[in-house]
Amino acid sequence: MASGTFDGADIINMTKLVSGSYLFRVNYQQLLGIDGNAYTNIASPVFTIGGHDWLIRLYPKERDSAANLFLGLYLELQGESRDVKVILDLGLFNKAGEPYFEDRTKEHHSRWFRIASIFKQSGTRRGRYQFVEITKLGENYLMDGCITVVCSVIVLSADCAGAWKQRYGTVPPWSLPQHIGQLLESKERVDVNFEVGGKTFGAHKLILAARSPVFEAQLFGSLNDKGTESIVVDEIEPWVFRALLHFIYTDSLPHDINQEDCKMSSILIMQHLLVAADRYAMDKLKSICEEMLSESITDETVATTLALAEQHNCPQLRALCLNYAANPKNLVQIALSDGFAHLLLSCPEVVKELKKKLKT
Repeated sequence: MASGTFDGADIINMTKLVSGSYLFRVNYQQLLGIDGNAYTNIASPVFTIGGHDWLIRLYPKERDSAANLFLGLYLELQGESRDVKVILDLGLFNKAGEPYFEDRTKEHHSRWFRIASIFKQSGTRRGRYQFVEITKLGENYLMDGCITVVCSVIVLSADCAGAWKQRYGTVPPWSLPQHIGQLLESKERVDVNFEVGGKTFGAHKLILAARSPVFEAQLFGSLNDKGTESIVVDEIEPWVFRALLHFIYTDSLPHDINQEDCKMSSILIMQHLLVAADRYAMDKLKSICEEMLSESITDETVATTLALAEQHNCPQLRALCLNYAANPKNLVQIALSDGFAHLLLSCPEVVKELKKKLKT
């Protein structure tokens, strides 16, 4: 093979794949008989796949807005492992002992799903909230009085850069985000300015429009005021808008975000960025904020995060916050937090749902 070329075999050699499966049988009556709140769960024994320890957690007390009871299904990393890259298949066996799928065209959720994710540290879990309604388990998935959860894990251990360097020499780093970011910093050929809290930010219309449908409509659509080169942005802090622009140009957040005028905690920073990401339909940035906030839920922050999740259409983050707040052990401290009064005033329906969960 000529130097500087590679084929599919090279890619396979550069990436080590380790896979395995685990079956977890749970007594159906045990699920039905669980007493407690939405945090009550059933955990499998710890098992090892790809050199990492795992367990499966079932949450049989998750409820939707109509108070229907659901089973939540998750894989959780154990031990000292960090940043484990995984392709996960998680589902149920039907009565015939086969992986079961339901037809999505009939508005049913599949009882089998695949996700690719990174398990950052011990306790990180991935799965599906409200996986299946509890009453339907007996109809379709019960075998010998038990349901069978099947979990297939593919662990990816890759050192592509190292393998390439050993065989072909040094690979130049990916430079496109750096070059586009330099375009923002240099302010060369900017064709639109934003006035935000007394500060001016120059930008390029085509880049903004390509990254955000809101900017596209504002700059080129029916919302555009022809000939306008300066736009006033209200209800957003300058440091938030700066971080938003940096993400648009580089697909990353600025490294010095904690050193700016904001001088606030990382949780509060993510809350501000979540609002901005939702405002400009920046779905990837919004997902990053949701994930970081979901891993930082505390008695002090859960009320504010829950209100944001309700107001900015973050159903998974909303559900996690509700489950945390519905734990009676947390409730007293949550009620004393600064954000609880705001939650009472701004999201009365969420408060009603929380009260229902506490009664169950």
